[in-house]
Amino acid sequence: MKSASRGAAKSSMQTACVMVAGVSAFASTKAKKPVIAAINGPAVGVGATMTLPMDVRLAVEGAKMGFVFAKRGIVPETLSSYFLPRLVGVSTALEWAMTGRVFSSEEAEGTRAGAFAA
Repeated sequence: MKSASRGAAKSSMQTACVMVAGVSAFASTKAKKPVIAAINGPAVGVGATMTLPMDVRLAVEGAKMGFVFAKRGIVPETLSSYFLPRLVGVSTALEWAMTGRVFSSEEAEGTRAGAFAA
């Protein structure tokens, strides 16, 4: 009986963490000052996701990014399914999220509106 309640507590804790991450992502969009992300190296998974709600994203040449959730068998977190299509367009967002491949900052810069400036 203990293991069942422990599993339920862990599940509710994970749900709470995801909800807090989503709320904080939306909170950064309401900031009165510009929020700027600097990517200097690999930004994969949550490292890439946390930059999406920011106003400006700057990446060095050769930086690697990826939304690798599909390769792990999980859904994208922290509202990346909300922000990513709005930044790069639906077709690019689907390709990046469904393949889970890692791409360069130069490729990201070439997307609609230059989502990640290199």
